[in-house]
Amino acid sequence: MNVGSLIAVSGKIFGRIEGISKNTLLIRRILITYDSQDCKTIGLLPQAVYLDRKLVESSYWIKVIDSDLPPISESLDLIDGIQLIHECFDV
Repeated sequence: MNVGSLIAVSGKIFGRIEGISKNTLLIRRILITYDSQDCKTIGLLPQAVYLDRKLVESSYWIKVIDSDLPPISESLDLIDGIQLIHECFDV
């Protein structure tokens, strides 16, 4: 478990570890998308939450995935704009 690793719950990737302390993890919400060169990348969303580190390490439905996907530093070019609405606003 490292800063930059992805968190998947029940098979769906929803966040990235932004900070690790002794008892907590700072998880920032992400959206897997494509950049302007059609390469898979991570779109960082503003929502973040602290989770109990022991909960993440002991739960079988929470997986930590090492990732080498870079976060994008440009505006998102989404293939399906409805996906962004559903992901960001839980509609």
